[in-house]
Amino acid sequence: MAMDLLFYLIFPYVAITVAIIGWVYRISFDRYSISSQSSEFLGDKEKLLVGSYLWHYSIIAILFMHFLGIALPTVFNALVTDSNRAYWEYAGWALASFSIIGMFILIYRRVSNPRVRANTTILDWVVLGDLTLQITTGLIVAIKYQFGSSWFISTMVPWIRSLILLNPQYEGVAGFAGSDWFLNLHFVNGMFLIALIPFTRLAHLILYPIKYSWRSPQVVIWNKPRAE
Repeated sequence: MAMDLLFYLIFPYVAITVAIIGWVYRISFDRYSISSQSSEFLGDKEKLLVGSYLWHYSIIAILFMHFLGIALPTVFNALVTDSNRAYWEYAGWALASFSIIGMFILIYRRVSNPRVRANTTILDWVVLGDLTLQITTGLIVAIKYQFGSSWFISTMVPWIRSLILLNPQYEGVAGFAGSDWFLNLHFVNGMFLIALIPFTRLAHLILYPIKYSWRSPQVVIWNKPRAE
């Protein structure tokens, strides 16, 4: 019971509070540092291109369905019905798999390219590891508890909406997760990622990230010989 209280009531509010304070500080005193800090000019552009597309487009689709369920559960239920639920589930599994493959390509590039590795901070590694953990546990949970779109709406959405409305009702989600550490880890790590956003490169996703879908590729022009 104490762990349930910590995981599903106290920690979410701590994470959200930290994120809000961190974001206000970042936007007020260090807003020009908010960037994805592209490493395109450091080499291995092919790996960056393939990994980025696999990761970003698949994770955007996954997050969109999460947000749709939270913000407009009626619309979500109209889209995901008993007759087509399996197709949505398989599509979600495929998207999660694509995002994991994309993330591993991006991590491999950072590990194998000395110039990229030298420009990777400890916080970058923390974010990469946490994102990988989050999507991997999410895929495991989705496969283990099939028809997750059903229990997501019936269990997760009421909990999240109750947190937003400052009327926390955590008993349902705590009872559902029980002693399953994959579920607990997925839920708690998601809150941890929210707390990390303003302190890492993830902060760029709040500032109109959609434009990255159609903007022209960055062009880097060197005005002196590059050091190898």
